[in-house]
Amino acid sequence: MPNLVIRFVATRTPSGASVRFASMSVYEHVEALSRDCSGWTGAHAITGVEKRPLDWDKHVIRDDRYSLPVTQSQFDAFHDALESQIGVKYNYWLIVGIALHWRWLALLSKGREDCSQLIIWCLQKAGINPLNTLASYDALITPESLHLSPLFIGRRSPTTGAI
Repeated sequence: MPNLVIRFVATRTPSGASVRFASMSVYEHVEALSRDCSGWTGAHAITGVEKRPLDWDKHVIRDDRYSLPVTQSQFDAFHDALESQIGVKYNYWLIVGIALHWRWLALLSKGREDCSQLIIWCLQKAGINPLNTLASYDALITPESLHLSPLFIGRRSPTTGAI
């Protein structure tokens, strides 16, 4: 049985601290281990959705990873969805909306994603609903609120925590 590996990250960068402050979160980013386990795929400011090397983040202060057992068809559906989004631009309006508590700003950036939107959408494509929300509420989900999903309880990988 394959596993999806989801990673929640906090860094010691000014931008990371700003995102954590604005979203009142322990984490500023969430991403997934690639299908071939050679990198992390996520939505990033400036570059959008991309696959980065396993050691791409040099300023990590918190790195929590969760291994979710899934069927092969769920694994494939998740990664097909994830890979189909590579190149999609980053959703800056969503971040501004969260910071200002103007959630409606997320509606201005159709065709763009932030890290939480990306992972939620891919999980949903695999038939996994991590939170009790409708798909139309995905823009309201931060890495912190996704991390609170019961889906991750008892699934922490041994390679987690502050580095």
